[in-house]
Amino acid sequence: MKGVKVSYLKWLKLTVAVPAAMAIAEALGLSYAYSAGIITLLTIQNTKKETFVLAAKRVLAFGLMTVLCIAIFQGFGHEIWTYALFLFAFIFVCMRFDLEGAVSMNAVLATHYLADTITLSSVKNESLLFIIGAGIGVTVNLFMPENLSKIRAAQKRIDDHMGRLLKDMGAHLLEEEKGRLLDRDFLLLDKYFFKMEREATLRIQNTLTKADTYFLRYMDMRMEQCKVLQWMYQNIKNIEMLPEQAGEIGRFLIETGESYHEKNNVEKLSENLDNLKQKYRESPLPKTREEFENRALLMQILRDLGVLLELKRTFVEKLTEKEKEIYWEQ
Repeated sequence: MKGVKVSYLKWLKLTVAVPAAMAIAEALGLSYAYSAGIITLLTIQNTKKETFVLAAKRVLAFGLMTVLCIAIFQGFGHEIWTYALFLFAFIFVCMRFDLEGAVSMNAVLATHYLADTITLSSVKNESLLFIIGAGIGVTVNLFMPENLSKIRAAQKRIDDHMGRLLKDMGAHLLEEEKGRLLDRDFLLLDKYFFKMEREATLRIQNTLTKADTYFLRYMDMRMEQCKVLQWMYQNIKNIEMLPEQAGEIGRFLIETGESYHEKNNVEKLSENLDNLKQKYRESPLPKTREEFENRALLMQILRDLGVLLELKRTFVEKLTEKEKEIYWEQ
């Protein structure tokens, strides 16, 4: 049985932060001091945003819990059935206002009110437990490792692999490498896209300022281009006889593959493609049905190349100068 991957950083954070919260609460002489550690345990999430959002929800739920406990326990007594009544009201309101993630922690704190008479001192005690536990959890989770290098590595794998696919297609049209076009190349790309999406999403979740969506947008553009590559791949496989025009298109595919990188604005490639299309239109008409069908496939490949380049051009045009400065000059 394959083991689940361990988040060693989270493991270390929990190991250090939970006892620290307990020790601080105990040093302050708080009742139920160990509960501060449980609050810390429940506060630390996988990303900064998850931690902050959950902590904010728990603040609201804590206030609601305190008000309900005072109203119900003071009015009807400290009994198991009154705790059930509290849960009935508390859980309903939390579910209604998307505070469900805060139920368990506050339900535990409510048992402290159930055990003793509710006084200003007991409310202060529970508030301090909450502040210490949640505060340490949030503080610890401010420290997250930078994963930009992982994103860049995944991005390079995608660009290199797609560039190689273009060059392989070009070599196929030049009759140099007829055996190198493989369906599994696209399956590998799906794997690379998954890894990049995971790391780019994690980066967004660990950014507390404006969302850093550049890499997700870049990946979306490459995924759309990958669909175009699959169309081209199928058309190339369907060519039974290579017309003389196939050579120039093959060389252009290789040229495109060799310049397939992040900072290419495709202006030069687009100009070369337009010239190639014009030259293709001026070619003599096909003489046989077979030549006609194969040249039609080549023409479709040229159109697909236009779509491929237009996707990159649109992406570049939507970039701000600030984004180019940040991501293209690193």
